Amino acid sequence: MEEYITSKRAERREDLQHFLSQAGVSVERDRIHFIKGTPGVAIPRFAKRHRMDLVVMGTVARSGLDGFLIGNTAEKVVSKLDCSLLAVKPNDFVCPVRPKG
Repeated sequence: MEEYITSKRAERREDLQHFLSQAGVSVERDRIHFIKGTPGVAIPRFAKRHRMDLVVMGTVARSGLDGFLIGNTAEKVVSKLDCSLLAVKPNDFVCPVRPKG
């Protein structure tokens, strides 16, 4: 199991490095962290421990009003953060709510 987890973590690190390079962004390896746990608990704990001023996370709406606003996971995270949260929707995001008229 440990070998599997290690290989998957390495794959995700490669995926992230590829994504960052495609975006023209360079991040030092020691500045990238893969943390274990439920996002609503692990992210705020990590942010507090490292005295972060800002957490940036991708988000897509899945269900309910919270999902419409920023996303269910981001909603859980923001309520426990001691810092600011920048929630980013994907370019192809389509709002499920249409204005009247």
